[in-house]
Amino acid sequence: SCVVRDSGQAALRVEVGGELGVMPWFRPVGKVAIVALYKSARASFCSGDDVTALRKCEEALLAGDRLCPRPAREMGDALQLLGALHLRRKSPSLAVKCLERALVLRRAQSPDEDAAMAATLMALGSAQTQLGAHQESVRCNQAAVSLLERSSEHPESPAFACALQSLAGAQRAVGQHEAARRCYERCLEIRENVLGPDHALLSAVLNNLGATLQQLFEHRE
Repeated sequence: SCVVRDSGQAALRVEVGGELGVMPWFRPVGKVAIVALYKSARASFCSGDDVTALRKCEEALLAGDRLCPRPAREMGDALQLLGALHLRRKSPSLAVKCLERALVLRRAQSPDEDAAMAATLMALGSAQTQLGAHQESVRCNQAAVSLLERSSEHPESPAFACALQSLAGAQRAVGQHEAARRCYERCLEIRENVLGPDHALLSAVLNNLGATLQQLFEHRE
């Protein structure tokens, strides 16, 4: 028999003949459930199991919608991951919807969540790029750079270098080659300082910087 008290605690009484091995299992609820589902979804995402990751993200969001108030950070994380999944599955319109909703939730968080907000803005910029909305992509990535530039992690943050590289790519797409050159050079400086001059991550920045300089040269001619 099971008795639930007014405090929410439960007492379980079982009468058996012989030996009984019991391993209780309790389903997580509230924020704990959302975090558990998000972690499971992220693990599936990293292993390439997009179907399971999508299902876990949707379950996390359903769990969050049942709470009042809705947990902004946890739901923002789930929405951002769901947006990344849609991006990987070449569904940028769905990604934009998820990431725009994530931004609304991020803005409801405390002001010390600049890194999370910047990550969402960069993901939204990538989605806008896939849609061909390059000016929107520039605005999103510029906002991400501005947020990280004001944060305590600047100027040696890997996230800041990543944001600069994303902004430079968006600027190249709209013909802002001089601005893109400056971003690539700042990104290169940070990564050289943090990773060393021979790290593999520098090659992509160097290639993009070289292409940007070529475009600048052709434009001036």
